[in-house]
Amino acid sequence: MTRRSRILVDVLLVYIFTIGLIKLFYELRTISFVQQYLWTAAMLLQVYVPAYILHKRHLPLAIVGFHTKQWQTSIKWWLTASLLILTPSILGHHLWQTYNHRQLRTSSHAHLQFPRWLKGKPHRPPVKNEVQIFVPHRRPTLTIRWDRPIDGELISNGEIRVVGGGQWVQGYAIGSHIKFSGALKGEPLRIQVDGSRLTMQLTRAGKAIPLKNVRGGPQRTILTQRTLFKDLGWLWHLLLIQVLMVALPEEFFYRGYLQTRLEALWPSSYVRGLPISYANLVVSILFAFTHFLIGHQVYRLGVFFPSLLFGMMRQKTGSLLAPVLFHATANILMKLLEVWYH
Repeated sequence: MTRRSRILVDVLLVYIFTIGLIKLFYELRTISFVQQYLWTAAMLLQVYVPAYILHKRHLPLAIVGFHTKQWQTSIKWWLTASLLILTPSILGHHLWQTYNHRQLRTSSHAHLQFPRWLKGKPHRPPVKNEVQIFVPHRRPTLTIRWDRPIDGELISNGEIRVVGGGQWVQGYAIGSHIKFSGALKGEPLRIQVDGSRLTMQLTRAGKAIPLKNVRGGPQRTILTQRTLFKDLGWLWHLLLIQVLMVALPEEFFYRGYLQTRLEALWPSSYVRGLPISYANLVVSILFAFTHFLIGHQVYRLGVFFPSLLFGMMRQKTGSLLAPVLFHATANILMKLLEVWYH
């Protein structure tokens, strides 16, 4: 087997093994344990598979760009790319949202969210007089669902918007004090809360529903009080997740290991100071295909284009620092834009 063949086989085997396992775990996500640790497993595989190979070959991590040498250059590239690319993206997103009649949230509590333990839908519907309260992963709405007729009173220090559900809502669909009732196994009540807290008085047949019957989040945690508070915890969680569990593992795997290996076959050439290579092109195709493979959503193929920029940063600086920072910044910005408009 020629050197070229060995490198190509190595890249394909590492890619198929790593992404194949991630895809397998993704398809088994209906299992509670697998769903809980799915993305942790994905992060570990993308880091430890190439790291193990480097260790067995007695190669340092620095060879794939895992170092901070000339970090000033990496920071300069990160800031420049953020200014030139992300700033126009914010303006374009605002114009698009305005065109679709969505408004920028101006509430003083717009940056607050309900705690992480409420995030995610319980795996089973309410049983035995249970009331479930949770925030769906892809919707910024608080959902209340039940199995038997229910009456409720919701009070907040900001506006409460009834998005859907509830057999009957007294007064306005927007207000800081709303009463509702729900039929037997009726459509769940979905609301948006602009305030920093929400107090719930839930009754059934004129009697208060005990807190032990009110469960929150995917783990169906028993509530200890009738008031839910929003905080900034989600922002710190978002920052850590996007840097340590998304950007760093993906850049280490794609721009670090795979691109470095392929550059041994196809070295970079420069056009007006920008590095161009088949290695970056192939890795970007694999990067986009992986995102499509997880979820089968065609729009996810669009990550091909930022991937090219990540690869250029890796080639230009010789380090993973700039692509990791820009990758994380772009992802965080997209998440923030999702919650800034309604």
